[in-house]
Amino acid sequence: MTEAIEIFESLNLPEEAAEAGVWLGFAFNNCGEVAECEVIYNCIEEQFKDGSHPISLLVTINRLFIYISNNQIAAAVKLIKKQAPDFELCRDVRLQAMFHNNAGIIFRRQGDLNAAVHHYNIALDLVAKLKITDFEARMLNNLAYIYKDQKNFTEAHASAEDSLRLFLSGGNLNGIPIIFDTKALIYLDQGKFPLALKAAESAIENFEQGEDYTELTEAIWTKILCLLRLERNEEAFSEFVSLQNIAAERIGDAAVGKFNRLFDNEIYVIKNLPLRAKVAGFKKSRVKSGLRKNNCKITKSARYLGLSGHQHVRSILEDEFPELYEELGMPRPRKRKSKKQGVKMSTEKKPANESRTVILRRENIFEEKVNISKLDFQNADFSFDFDYSSALMETYYFSERMMEMFGVYSDAVVAVELSHEIKDGSAVLIKSENQFVVGRVKFDSFANIYFILDGPVPIPLDETDVIGVPVGYCPGSNVKNDLIKFSQIKNIR
Repeated sequence: MTEAIEIFESLNLPEEAAEAGVWLGFAFNNCGEVAECEVIYNCIEEQFKDGSHPISLLVTINRLFIYISNNQIAAAVKLIKKQAPDFELCRDVRLQAMFHNNAGIIFRRQGDLNAAVHHYNIALDLVAKLKITDFEARMLNNLAYIYKDQKNFTEAHASAEDSLRLFLSGGNLNGIPIIFDTKALIYLDQGKFPLALKAAESAIENFEQGEDYTELTEAIWTKILCLLRLERNEEAFSEFVSLQNIAAERIGDAAVGKFNRLFDNEIYVIKNLPLRAKVAGFKKSRVKSGLRKNNCKITKSARYLGLSGHQHVRSILEDEFPELYEELGMPRPRKRKSKKQGVKMSTEKKPANESRTVILRRENIFEEKVNISKLDFQNADFSFDFDYSSALMETYYFSERMMEMFGVYSDAVVAVELSHEIKDGSAVLIKSENQFVVGRVKFDSFANIYFILDGPVPIPLDETDVIGVPVGYCPGSNVKNDLIKFSQIKNIR
């Protein structure tokens, strides 16, 4: 880029040299050399003092990006309002689209979702004229954040996956970790913390292969949030130290300060106390924060905190932090008086098949932890209500959430025909990083890669990953010890 600037200057092409300088500053910023970027932009603005000049507008766009990276939202909003009239008169569709995209990001950060949607829609309309696949993919990914903030998680995931398809169709594999991080943040808001952690770790693994330290640190911060939600606090502390080292060495003091503030909002360290006391203090702060953010509604707070139900929150309040009732001004529930006559429990043994059903339903209750697991039915007879004769078959437990993609709304025992064949559009069961995953196979002809896009995160495939194809299912409530009757799995949604 430096050589390009020198060539343009030698040919007396000041605008071309300045534009190359803008992108050189952008490259410096991405590598963490923020001060060098600022020097370059100040020189260019001194050269092109007319705020409506395309070079000045390009500097504005990149300044907005820097404000976004450093979370300087107030300064960004001020710059947007100052430069908006100049962008309205601009004839360069590319510059207009970039401006509205950055404005959408900034207003979302400010919490003004209506303004964010307005700018994103303008940007998407402009991008449609340009037909730049990578640009459109990034905007769809940004739109996924809006849906996430609106708690429209179905549309959020769909928008993120549409973005991934566009990245792949343009041959841009660098877009994959961006989508991993987006999916992780969506899962976090859904309270699906194990899935969020898996997605965040995939994002970090991919970002570490490049030199985009801004995106890398954002992905590490997402992982820290996942670990905190999972109460894996020591790991979170360790990751935060690593994050600060990278931010200090590769980005600068502004990034260090930003992550310090974010971490301070999530957790506080109590001095001169053993780790157990620190963890207890953190747990109390998380519960208190969850209750505050959900107006002290117990059920909503339970979902926000990723707990199994409102009774879990009640037991934490009663057994561990009863002082929160007074601190938050919450009415304390009255304890029920125990009746003298107790409830007589039946001692009658349940049949074996009922016991089997109970086990399956309990797994369904904890489906965040057990989505798919292998089953071994001894002395059981299998039958099929469709024509099926393959002997190469295994049985697996699928949670209700996994079965929904087949249009079945209960947990089930699933018959999986063993096969390593990968077909575009078919459903397959794979083992990835010691976890079972099921999803629809997609093939991208540009990248020449098979992916599962309906799993927790997009996962590249080869034949060795695939266990087989789900062919039949028996709802958990219908399972008996001596007979399991499978119905055909006809399609995948």
